[in-house]
Amino acid sequence: MSTKTNAQNSIGKRFGMLVVMSLIGSAPDKHMVVECRCDCGNTTVVPLSRLKKANGTKSCGCLIKLANTKHGKRNSRTYPIWLSMKQRCTNPKNKRYSSYGGRGITVCDRWVEFENFLEDMGERPPGLSLERIDNDGNYEPGNCTWTTAKQQARNNRHNHMITYNGTTLPLVAWSEKVNIPYDILKSRLNKLRWPIHKALTTPRCKMKKVV
Repeated sequence: MSTKTNAQNSIGKRFGMLVVMSLIGSAPDKHMVVECRCDCGNTTVVPLSRLKKANGTKSCGCLIKLANTKHGKRNSRTYPIWLSMKQRCTNPKNKRYSSYGGRGITVCDRWVEFENFLEDMGERPPGLSLERIDNDGNYEPGNCTWTTAKQQARNNRHNHMITYNGTTLPLVAWSEKVNIPYDILKSRLNKLRWPIHKALTTPRCKMKKVV
């Protein structure tokens, strides 16, 4: 398997607090570089080889900052999630603020304190992320759950919804349903401008043969 193929197959996989989102390219040392989303809400660019090392990169750097905090729960894997939740809802300088606080999403008064958030939600289960059940609702008890990155991608309000044969699903769900990689479907629809029926029904192995 080529280095590039190996990198593409890593999209969506989790390494510590990081989930690989996209392939950036090859660095001068020929290592493949990927963009990752950290559980704290930030994104970072890192060589894929460094992610796969046992003692390699496991966060965007927030864990290092967390180690220096005076908070009694500095070793909790849930603390960065709580901190990121507050930042994107209350800090206009946060790059994700426009999608959260900027559109009216708030953190309930009880969850302003980390101890209360932890009591209500429990420690973040390994591999899961915080998600609001109602995507237009606030961060509060009853509207939040721990979920997988894949399920979170399905529920994202910016998801690319596709209707075919009377069924409407996000593109990521169609990818699973027709067994064609998400990136290929996205390329067919956005770059190649294929009709929906052609993009969803043309087998991957025949892609280059179709005019």
